[in-house]
Amino acid sequence: MMAMLQTALVQRFGLHLRTEHRDVPAYLLKIAPHGSKLQTAVKTSHCGEVMLRAEEFSADCVSADDIAGVLQDIVHGRPVRNDTGLPSTGRYRIDLQFAANARWSGPQRVNAARPASGDAGPSLFSALPDQLGLRLEAGKMATSVLIILSAHRPSGN
Repeated sequence: MMAMLQTALVQRFGLHLRTEHRDVPAYLLKIAPHGSKLQTAVKTSHCGEVMLRAEEFSADCVSADDIAGVLQDIVHGRPVRNDTGLPSTGRYRIDLQFAANARWSGPQRVNAARPASGDAGPSLFSALPDQLGLRLEAGKMATSVLIILSAHRPSGN
């Protein structure tokens, strides 16, 4: 499917790409200083089921890599890499509550003792250590980046 899409983009738009490897700003998921509070998964028949709402992240039977992937969806602007050191075979139960309008703030702006004014609860960056014993730390991560070399407007059908 991807090969067909790539061929169609080249034919229709004259799209030419190149891939570069770059270090980009990222969040590194780590164990908080006071240790992990992750609970072992209860059910293992439907691993990977995740519920993500504006102020809640709940899941059962997810790995630390899965947790990092969902957190990446929440923070939007940066990739999240699992640097917890937890075994890849570990499966955990997650129930994380955080303030929706505070979830985009970075870890450097968080006051863990009190949420920002108007918030119903803690930001994502203060809820993670308190509720799960995990933290997001600003860092860099190597990733592949697509560079558009050329493209043109498509002609009529």
